[in-house]
Amino acid sequence: MRLYLRSAFGEAVDGIRDVLGALCDLASANVETCMPSYTHMRRAQPSTLAFHLLAWCAALERDLGRFSDAAARADECPLGSAAVAGSGLPLDREAVAKALGFARPSRNAMDATADRDACVEYAAASSTLLMHLSRFCEEIILWSSAEFGFLDIKDSCTTGSSIMPQKRNPDVAELIRGKTGRVFGSLVSLLTLQKGLPLGYDRDLQEDKVAVFDLRDTIAGVLPAFAALVEALVPKPAAMAAALESGHPEATDLAELLVVKGVPFRDGYAATKSAVAVATAAGLRLTSLSDADLAKASDAFSRAGIKAADLATYLAPAACVARRNLVGGPAPVRTAEEIARLRKFVESTIGS
Repeated sequence: MRLYLRSAFGEAVDGIRDVLGALCDLASANVETCMPSYTHMRRAQPSTLAFHLLAWCAALERDLGRFSDAAARADECPLGSAAVAGSGLPLDREAVAKALGFARPSRNAMDATADRDACVEYAAASSTLLMHLSRFCEEIILWSSAEFGFLDIKDSCTTGSSIMPQKRNPDVAELIRGKTGRVFGSLVSLLTLQKGLPLGYDRDLQEDKVAVFDLRDTIAGVLPAFAALVEALVPKPAAMAAALESGHPEATDLAELLVVKGVPFRDGYAATKSAVAVATAAGLRLTSLSDADLAKASDAFSRAGIKAADLATYLAPAACVARRNLVGGPAPVRTAEEIARLRKFVESTIGS
């Protein structure tokens, strides 16, 4: 099982690496593709497609680390532990471990015969990975719907309806999402299997094979499928930009402009909220308000010297994004840096 898991951990790392590469390619082409970010499934602030994809990458980088860390803990050879108390024969456990490519022999014979932590950690890392992929697939399904229209999926990763000729269904994304419950089940099975077992070996432990073998098969199918899905995505920048024209996603930037002008954020927030109410009632965007509209909303704007004519440029989505140039922000300069860092990270994990 240790040898089997060593290969399984390595395959997972390789698969995540391929997904990260595909996401970096797509993000690199969309560093300046503006779109809304969301909280509570409501439009929140201007962002970019690259920034959103890099959020996926951040989660996947942690996933890769989990498989790598778990592999390091599992990298010990149990041979020589015998049934429970080791052997009285003159075995060279260090030599056996080295010959099989393990970092070390296991530290305790009783633990080695009863330990299935490596199986649990593989299942846990797989569960977290699938939880992430399921979330990403849900977003792809939403974005490719007519209700969002942010992207199309090439025919290579969709199928037709059994009865409705006009439809192309996001089957690959749905199948990956559907595998998540199966993987979660394997983790729960492994944990439940061991929860009441006394040390050392018990026959119950043979059931670990069913869960681990199924997990490996699932991960081996899901990761290449998701990489192919990413490569099949065709962004629609015009639709993403159009979604920024309603819902006032630039409101936070107006509040922050007041802060820059010396207004306390509490007051700037209240003034901007009033401006949003004025704009909504008039069916206008914040960038279309007049000086009179701003004055109606709050005297904070006039006291801060903010003119309505200045807002169109200041509150443009690209300008809002560019100002968010802190580390971890969506500004194109930052996302370009993060893509470059991720590419180096991917290269550094090859053969590790």
